[in-house]
This record gives sequence, C-alpha cells and structure tokens, in this order.
Amino acid sequence: VHLRVLPRGDFGRYLDPKDPQYPTPVTFEALYEEIFKAYDFAYPIMGSIIPFTKAFYDKAEMAKKLVKLVDLSNWGDHKYMPVTRELSDDQRALIRKWAEQFF
Repeated sequence: VHLRVLPRGDFGRYLDPKDPQYPTPVTFEALYEEIFKAYDFAYPIMGSIIPFTKAFYDKAEMAKKLVKLVDLSNWGDHKYMPVTRELSDDQRALIRKWAEQFF
C-alpha cells in the first residue's frame, strides 16, 4: 500500500466572499505556497520541466495553459496536471482565480 498525504488548504480568503480576509489577491507567490510548493517538494522533477518561478508563470499564455491543464474535462488526457490527479476542486478554483488577472 502506498499512501500520500498532502496538505489541505483553506482558500476562503481567496475564494469565499464571506471570509473576513476576502478578497485576498491571488499572486504567484500565493499559488506557489498554497499549491505548487507541495509538488515542488514531493516531485522535484516537475520543477525541472515547468519551473515554479514567477517569471515563468506570470504570463497570459501560461495562465491559459495551466487553466486548461487542470480542467476536469481533461482528466483522462495524459496532459492533465498533476498526473497524480491529486488537485482538489478548491485548488483548481484558486488557479482559475489567479489566471483571471491575465484575461
């Protein structure tokens, strides 16, 4: 048996209008801390393929690509990210919220 336990974040300050800290802007740094950091640590090969850096991610082209890669309609596609299928609905929503600033 192989068990992997990933942190479960509270994204209310980014996504829930009822949260007292809402609206907290979704920056690349927030995205990294809330989602990418765990993958960067657990799967360092991911960062060598797509670097987890602000310079690489903070572009409209990358935002559009990332939203597409994590969309549930692509679940069965080999390009779905992450390949381990561990992304929660809230994490997908956080990625979409971050991407909105580029459109």
